Amino acid sequence: MRETREVRAVEPLMETMDEELDGLGVSDAMSGILENGRLTVESLAETGRIPVEDDIFLVAHEMSAPTPPHRHDFVEMVYVLKGRVINRVDGKELYLPQGVMCLMGRDSEHMLDVDDPEAVVCNVCMRDGLLAQPSFVRFLEGDNLVGRFVRGETGGSYLVLTDIDNRAIKMSMSALINAYAANGYRESFDVEARTMLLLVALSNARTYTSHGADAHVMEMLDYAEEHASTITVGELARTFGYNESYLSQYIKRATGKRASQFIIDAKLKHACELLKEGDMPSERIAHEVGYKSYSRFHQVFKERFGVTPREWREGSRYE
Repeated sequence: MRETREVRAVEPLMETMDEELDGLGVSDAMSGILENGRLTVESLAETGRIPVEDDIFLVAHEMSAPTPPHRHDFVEMVYVLKGRVINRVDGKELYLPQGVMCLMGRDSEHMLDVDDPEAVVCNVCMRDGLLAQPSFVRFLEGDNLVGRFVRGETGGSYLVLTDIDNRAIKMSMSALINAYAANGYRESFDVEARTMLLLVALSNARTYTSHGADAHVMEMLDYAEEHASTITVGELARTFGYNESYLSQYIKRATGKRASQFIIDAKLKHACELLKEGDMPSERIAHEVGYKSYSRFHQVFKERFGVTPREWREGSRYE
């Protein structure tokens, strides 16, 4: 996979982590900044990873080794820039593929584990000083998804937003990362404004869950991608030994999506891989992922990503 602009923008943050890990594993290095299992802004600042006075900061690292279980005293957004990671939260094993965002509340206990050693994670950490600003207070007090989560009204200490490749979320996250890099990896008005825009994009996410995808769901997703030309909900249910009704409930609980949407997403994910990998005509790609009508594929693709297959291919060449 080619490096994206976002991954390149967080490279200095990853280099800071790499220097800290010199001669150590991630677990050992992080253990050195944990206070009774709690990750604090002060302990991070002592290592030079963040400025202690900033109310928002980004931390990025490759997932070549697991982190130890820890709590933190800020609201955190865990965004997977590349690959796939495992987030173990409250005894649950959540698989987070590229493009997924996991919101972590204050004092939620978790650890990140390795699924893909080349995966890259970017954490957006928001202290109470940021969230107490009038504009953030007004937003978080509103009837929106992020506000309900921060207020503890979504039924858990974390929330997984599963709109993989949601264009608004991806663009907002990209803008925030690049603004943070442009400001020398420090807080600024632009960074705060981009954070607000990201939160607004997250609040409009169409699919989310307070449960999350486990290894079995990821196995089903991989299978659906591998058989994108013929896969149906019925075939998926038969392959994994479920009736369609139970499968639909299982997928809905884990991903927030209907089983039919789960299948469509698998097809479109495979289509994006084909568009990025070479010059296969879009019409043939439509057939490869199970669409007999190119016009229908074109319509579904544009509804999902906001651009046509051709525009998506052109845009991917500049990532």
